[in-house]
Amino acid sequence: MGMPVVTSARINRNQIFGNSYLNEPFFFEKFRTAGLVKTSSLDHHVTDSAAGAMALFSGRKVMYGTLGSRPNFLVGVKKCTTDRSRHLTDGIAEGALQKALEVGFVTTTRITHATPAALYAKGIHRSIEYDGDARKINRALGKSNCPDIASQLLSYPASEFKVLMGGGADYLLNKSRGGKREDGKNIDIEWSKLGGKRRVLRDERDLQAITASDEKLLGIFAPSQFPMYVVQQLHGRRTVPRLMDMTTKAIEQLQQGEMGFFLMVEGGMIDIAEHRNQIRAAFGELYELDEAIRKAREMTDPSETLIIVTSDHDHAVTMPGYSPADVDLLNSDVIENKKENGTDLYEMPGIFFAQGPGFDGDGLKISNRKMDKRKRRHPLYRLPTSAPAPRNPHSAADVGVWADGPLSELFSSSLENTEIAYIIKFLLCTNNTDHTFCAVSYLTSASLDLEQAAMEYGDTHKLFLPVFVMLSTTSLSLLIANLSLVYLRFASVNLSDEQQGELLPLLLEALSSKINDHMQAVEILALCIPGFIVLSQKERSTWPTFSLPSEVKALLLRFFYCIIAFDVNSPEDVEQTCAYVKSSKKVFTHGQSPDEFLMVAEKIVSKTCSFVQVKLAVIKLLVSGLFEDQAVFSILVLGTAQSIEVVSDAAETALKKVDIQSSVDNRVIVDELMASYLGIVTPTKPMIGKATVVSPVSTAMKQKILQYLTRSAVAPVAYMNNMKVCLEGLTHTSRTDSKLLIAALNFLVKVIEKMPAAAQKNFGPLLFDRVQKIQEGEVKNGVALSLMYRCLGILGKRDSSILTGQADTIGHTFKSIAEVSWLKFDSSAGFQVDCDEFGTWCTCWR
Repeated sequence: MGMPVVTSARINRNQIFGNSYLNEPFFFEKFRTAGLVKTSSLDHHVTDSAAGAMALFSGRKVMYGTLGSRPNFLVGVKKCTTDRSRHLTDGIAEGALQKALEVGFVTTTRITHATPAALYAKGIHRSIEYDGDARKINRALGKSNCPDIASQLLSYPASEFKVLMGGGADYLLNKSRGGKREDGKNIDIEWSKLGGKRRVLRDERDLQAITASDEKLLGIFAPSQFPMYVVQQLHGRRTVPRLMDMTTKAIEQLQQGEMGFFLMVEGGMIDIAEHRNQIRAAFGELYELDEAIRKAREMTDPSETLIIVTSDHDHAVTMPGYSPADVDLLNSDVIENKKENGTDLYEMPGIFFAQGPGFDGDGLKISNRKMDKRKRRHPLYRLPTSAPAPRNPHSAADVGVWADGPLSELFSSSLENTEIAYIIKFLLCTNNTDHTFCAVSYLTSASLDLEQAAMEYGDTHKLFLPVFVMLSTTSLSLLIANLSLVYLRFASVNLSDEQQGELLPLLLEALSSKINDHMQAVEILALCIPGFIVLSQKERSTWPTFSLPSEVKALLLRFFYCIIAFDVNSPEDVEQTCAYVKSSKKVFTHGQSPDEFLMVAEKIVSKTCSFVQVKLAVIKLLVSGLFEDQAVFSILVLGTAQSIEVVSDAAETALKKVDIQSSVDNRVIVDELMASYLGIVTPTKPMIGKATVVSPVSTAMKQKILQYLTRSAVAPVAYMNNMKVCLEGLTHTSRTDSKLLIAALNFLVKVIEKMPAAAQKNFGPLLFDRVQKIQEGEVKNGVALSLMYRCLGILGKRDSSILTGQADTIGHTFKSIAEVSWLKFDSSAGFQVDCDEFGTWCTCWR
């Protein structure tokens, strides 16, 4: 059922009905999503039905003609295997059964034919439908262990299907009952004894008599394939049920299950008619399929049931010439072939097969008068072909796919035939040994790596995963579905900048609905990154419209904070830190919780070509007007301490757009800065996730924080955190940390100067003792020493009792001053020892 047949059948139907608009679509063409499907098999550009159906039902490219078998095994005369390790057992049918879904199929071909057999047959060539075919193979192999397809109806998974309907009774019944089997088996009888409630249906009366129940149904309504629907109409009687009726009964039966169902409906005689060059018959079968699809949609809820319409291959048929729209499509166009000795006139059919039994030599020549218009109107008329062949072949052309129902948008692209199976497996949440994913498992496993799914199968076969663009995201309920987030992760690299910008408001809206589910919130935040980069490169007036509720703003600010605070540049260090976090080892995570560090490392750093670009985008967004100055100041301060100069410069520039003095005098901002310094959480920027422990920021960031705290009128009196900051800063006595020590001492001077009397009494001795120990250590930096002396001097001046018993300290201090020559002579170095303060020392010492 390729596109030429869909197009020509559509036009023909509208001509028959007298419609002026000849492109009035079929029912399935009105589905909300459409795409294209590639049809090749593993080893052929042009697939057969078996390999094509295997791709659709298992997600595997297999070799031409094979069913349920791993590649490169059934070759030559070797047409089957009972070695289960060679079988493919992770198809849609098996996955659905394992999830307790009801499974069934209906077809107008034999139930052992290639397409339905792809749902259940294992390790066998499509040609071995019954024991007679198997005997031929067994003789060639000198063995007798080749099971036929019909006998596999008695084995898992087919034995557990709730509905099996079609033709092919000859291959199920023993010769004594009018069938073709010679092995003594009656598959229908043996099937009915497998256990549970089962019923065999043999004609339309049996079908119409059944009522929905928990019975399993085996319907075998014809000796082989069904007769063409147009033939039944021609004779005025039906000998088999209509496809629509079988579909109706199948759905009624499958709907009895509580967990849902998977049903395959095949209009298989479309393919047979095309092989025979009988286009009117093919049209009739397609019309029947369309009615079955319409009935299926009427019986199911579009918000719960997904319907997918596609084909496993195309046929070599086309619509040549320039047929007028007011002429019957099956009439001919006149083609002139000018030659030196005259002109030959040919009748070119409106629909033309490349090969097949319709070939009639030079019969298209008008002079031969072989195109009888009366014959052409017969339902089984064979259209002319360009070359003789027993059958018209398949084509390598892409076929259409139409989908309607939940997440039908996943089919809106150019897909591999294997992707159809993987999408269905995702939607059914089936799980198997070959990494088919369930949407729920994606988003409940923080360590799952999506790219691991692109695995090699054997030496020659690669799994094709659904990596395609998901553009139609107009529904919030659709967007926030787990599966949508998974596919958007894959699709992100394929979206243009414009599409990323358009998607961002929807993602932010989805984020609002998932605000309390941190795993999914993180997924959405990661998906927002490309959109944030796009916005950062545009003027605010050109942004798409969106709003940020307060809880979303808070989450975004923490997210941006984590990105800026993440200051690990070496991939090796990132990898090692992640490994430590996952093994629950204590490790420094740069102002974030362990979960937040993993979030940035795995969702952004490893997935983004330029983490620097992400940081620059964040800085621009912080001062774009989305957030208040008070909310972004502490993040920008961390940005100014970045080890990458272009980022720190950008943060410095951004800070110039903020009122710095009013910011540092704001108690909320001061608390945020101190929290980052100390590694604690503030209510204004709650952590992402469930962790309650965060690390302090890097040394360079601490230094920047102290510089701004020193400028603050609030920080020196913001007890108790200011004392904790001071005491922590005094621990950085190594030569490499001298800048941080100096910054801490500068802040300590401010704290001591503004310390109330009560605080002086409580903290003075402690601070004096701490500074004294540092001063007596190995600190050689002159600025640091001068600040220590100043701290000691202020403390001693404000409370002389501190100096009692400190003769050694004071003596060491004067000795140090004498040894540090720049304190005496280099005024530019900032000699900061107050003489009055030392006067107090001297008085006490005397």
